[in-house]
Amino acid sequence: AAVASYRRALAINPDYARAYNNLLFTLNYHPDKSGEEIYAAEAYLSRATAPQARLLTQDTLRTVVIVAIVAITVLGFFGFRFT
Repeated sequence: AAVASYRRALAINPDYARAYNNLLFTLNYHPDKSGEEIYAAEAYLSRATAPQARLLTQDTLRTVVIVAIVAITVLGFFGFRFT
């Protein structure tokens, strides 16, 4: 059911990065899928660069936010005041 849902989501919006990522993750752990089927799905989906670029952008932004939060927390721990 999950595989079909992700495929429908990608048919509606081929740039939907989360569906792209989740589909490949689900296929990797699907008990009825062979290695050839998983490889074929990955090869087909990897031709679309928009989802990959969007995932990279989201990961980069997430990393910057996490680093900023950690830096503010550490500076606050050592008594730095942000006023």
